[in-house]
Amino acid sequence: MIHNYQTNNDQKIELVWVPSHVSIPGNDQADRCAKESRSLEDIESVEYSYSEFCSIVSSRINQKWADMLRNLDTARYQIDPKVPNQTKPNHPYCSNYPDVKNAYFNEDDNCVDISITCNEKYTMKQMIKCEDGEWKYQEPYCEPQGMTDCSNYPDVKNAYFNEDDNCVDISITCNEKYTMKQMIKCEDGEWKYQEPYCEPQGMTVCNYIYTYDRYIPISHLDTKMNSNQAECNELCNNNTQCTDFSVTSDKVCNLTQIPVVAVFLETDLNQCIAKCSEMNECLMMNHWPSSRCYIFNITQDDLADGDAITFDGYTLSEKLC
Repeated sequence: MIHNYQTNNDQKIELVWVPSHVSIPGNDQADRCAKESRSLEDIESVEYSYSEFCSIVSSRINQKWADMLRNLDTARYQIDPKVPNQTKPNHPYCSNYPDVKNAYFNEDDNCVDISITCNEKYTMKQMIKCEDGEWKYQEPYCEPQGMTDCSNYPDVKNAYFNEDDNCVDISITCNEKYTMKQMIKCEDGEWKYQEPYCEPQGMTVCNYIYTYDRYIPISHLDTKMNSNQAECNELCNNNTQCTDFSVTSDKVCNLTQIPVVAVFLETDLNQCIAKCSEMNECLMMNHWPSSRCYIFNITQDDLADGDAITFDGYTLSEKLC
């Protein structure tokens, strides 16, 4: 190797014997390394160019600097500008992360590239907010996979919904001058909460007696095919016995008569009860599984034998005030 270096660089090399201990910096270290090398097994020779060798040494030095700086106790520190390829972290230990539930943090050795990953079976949602005309990213959150979107609220009339940022704690509040009524129902031996409804304040408080799977067949005053809302309304106005009308999805106009005083389509049971509560003439209501609500001005005592029949899914309810 000495011969090759002398030939290629046109240099003269002079070999000088130096005692093992003459206080020359690095000489003791070189002596120890030489002794340790004698105990090593044969190692395959690897040739490096001068630039490759410098690159390896520089990388090792930089790594030593990085290891040393990460172990400092100071919260902030300056990097020696003479040492290249160093990173200046904005925090020393990659700690004090934001409190993102159901997630963990990924970091590189220099605390620079840090990412957040949701735990298994959770999906990340990233919130944004417009501040001073600019969109700014907010703290993300991880929600359980398969969670229903918060936007599909039930249709509770005269009420609004309150939600937290993660769509977890959601409550319903009635509008001003309305009072909430919470319905419950016994199903399979268990009480289950039904959809609430908001009734105007000052209304007479009424109770309801429910008879499930009871159906009152409706005898329509008149029926007209291929009719729209306006035509059906006009047909009812021109008939003195018509109390209300409805137009089905297949454009069938049905006129109702006493004892039916009103009919509502696309309503659930609680909405049907709310409609009955708002009408003084309502004494009884019949909710159909097809989401129809019929309001009657009679009670069950006024029904003749055979007027009400047993049928699954129907609910007959009498109002007691």
